[in-house]
Amino acid sequence: MQEPPSNAFEEKSILKMLLTDDGSYTLFDSESGELFHNRAGALTEALHNYLKPSRALDTLISAGQLRVLDVCFGLGYNSFVLLEEALRTEVPGRISIVAIEKDPAVLAMCTEVLKDERLSHLRNCIGERFPQSGFTYENGFITIEMQIMPNDFRTVITELTCDFDLVFHDPFSPRNAAQLWTVDIFKQYQRLLESRSGAVLTYSSAVAVRSALRMTGFDVRRTAAVGGKSGGTLATLNSSYYSDEYKCFSLSCQEEGRLLTSSAVPYRDPSFSADSRTVSNLRQQELKKISEQRKPA
Repeated sequence: MQEPPSNAFEEKSILKMLLTDDGSYTLFDSESGELFHNRAGALTEALHNYLKPSRALDTLISAGQLRVLDVCFGLGYNSFVLLEEALRTEVPGRISIVAIEKDPAVLAMCTEVLKDERLSHLRNCIGERFPQSGFTYENGFITIEMQIMPNDFRTVITELTCDFDLVFHDPFSPRNAAQLWTVDIFKQYQRLLESRSGAVLTYSSAVAVRSALRMTGFDVRRTAAVGGKSGGTLATLNSSYYSDEYKCFSLSCQEEGRLLTSSAVPYRDPSFSADSRTVSNLRQQELKKISEQRKPA
């Protein structure tokens, strides 16, 4: 078990650092009322909903490089777990990560996260304090480049031009941050992954999210359950992406059925600037219109 975080974090009125069941840290955001991670464990969630189903290390081995877009980077677990595993197993190649996180107060807490002994290889590479602008590390077998962009990712997503192998999508839930789960965002991910056999991974299993991914051309699968949740989502443009050894599964009949209901109406924000309430209200208007069209004459 880790030591409690320093008193500096107790001064934050909105964010509170807490230990999850696996001994890793998460944050409680009082404004949204949400934890940043699954109560079963921030590190566990990163492992089972992001790293294991991603084929990240296989891509690195076969291509010699891996490019990752980590959206809503937060405390960094999704990228950190990936980098730790690559360093621990000494997989050769180049890993480039573009991490987007708009809150510097959250980034400052990554130093506490890296005190976890399960991330010791990564900590030994970058030092005791996490560099909030990113870092570059190179040894005899691996090169790591991490660039951190302190932005609302909607303001930069249309300007990104890199071909990514993976997108880690990890905002607050659609209930509290509908503007970050729109079909318009997923269209941008399709563009950024189109020339590679990559995938989008997220903890969310929301029907509106999976429906939006399908609408933009993605094949959608379910990742392993973590804690009390039924599993996250993996979406790819490449139908040969899957293999029995990876922890992803076809949607159940029940999950497929939900995608045929009104719950599958996606969130929309072509302006990339609306707030959550506006996006949710637009979806409610679309649902109402569909309901009226289905009424018998």
